[in-house]
Amino acid sequence: MSIDEFIRFYKETHLPIYSDVVGYLGDKPRQILVEIENIFTHYVRWSDASESAENRSENLKRAHNHLVRVTIDCYKILWIEIKNDIVELDGIQQGMADSGVSSVEFFAKKQEFKQLSMHARSLEMAYIGTKPTECIAVYEAVINLGWDILGKFKDLLIRHQASKTVCTGDDPPTHYSPPFKLASTIEEGINEL
Repeated sequence: MSIDEFIRFYKETHLPIYSDVVGYLGDKPRQILVEIENIFTHYVRWSDASESAENRSENLKRAHNHLVRVTIDCYKILWIEIKNDIVELDGIQQGMADSGVSSVEFFAKKQEFKQLSMHARSLEMAYIGTKPTECIAVYEAVINLGWDILGKFKDLLIRHQASKTVCTGDDPPTHYSPPFKLASTIEEGINEL
């Protein structure tokens, strides 16, 4: 592991998904912040010239391992959020028919999303401890398919969300429930599949 490889992975693989997660959630999940702190700690140990070459190398490797882990976690967090939005669409089938949206197309895409998600998860489990980056491209495909589904059906979701808005008098609109619920843990979101 070289510092150039570490930086390249950070810029090309981690930053795009991290930006998507933070942008979509409008928040930085605690799990991600803990991993970033771990990365920083090992990176500082690597950059400390008073450390032995062996310790520096080991700390760069550990920083990279945490970077891979947080990148995968970002994909899974975003996957869960997109899945929750797709599930919300699933609950408004009548709105699909009324707006001319094909429920057959929606359910086919939803099934494809689920199958691809399961494949990504099984790859992650198969390569834990050996080649954890093997699942990243498949998780990226899951997210891209999720964006595609939400993009095609976003108007329906927006109308549905707006229909849950209640106004009384001069009060600003309030919702019965937040439009997007963040699972408290990745495992909770996965178990909801």
